[in-house]
Amino acid sequence: MKMQIGQNGLTPLPSGRYRLTVIKVHETSWSFGPALEWVFEVADGPYSGCQVSGKMSQHNSTGPHQKLGRWYHAITGRCPTVGEEIDTDQLIGKSCWAEITKCFSKQGKPSNNVELIPEPDALAS
Repeated sequence: MKMQIGQNGLTPLPSGRYRLTVIKVHETSWSFGPALEWVFEVADGPYSGCQVSGKMSQHNSTGPHQKLGRWYHAITGRCPTVGEEIDTDQLIGKSCWAEITKCFSKQGKPSNNVELIPEPDALAS
């Protein structure tokens, strides 16, 4: 069964590890101010084709060990350096792995928490 994940109230993905493809990255805003929203598509398995998204603050997430740096590393296999400029458009179409956790919003609605991770083989070494 395929589902579109988003703010349309459909059931989020079950918790687990998924291989994703970066579909788009765009500017948005949320309660913490300006943000980047990353949209991914599940690349294989029973949820292939389903989309999931994750957000990060544009102010607090830009250090090499913050979310942007961790996600860049998970997608490219390379840690960014301080002062390096990252073009998120160059990440579109790239494959990555994510640990997705099903959770609930403050309003009690089910959603997903997305954390990109290095390839599982790299985690074992």
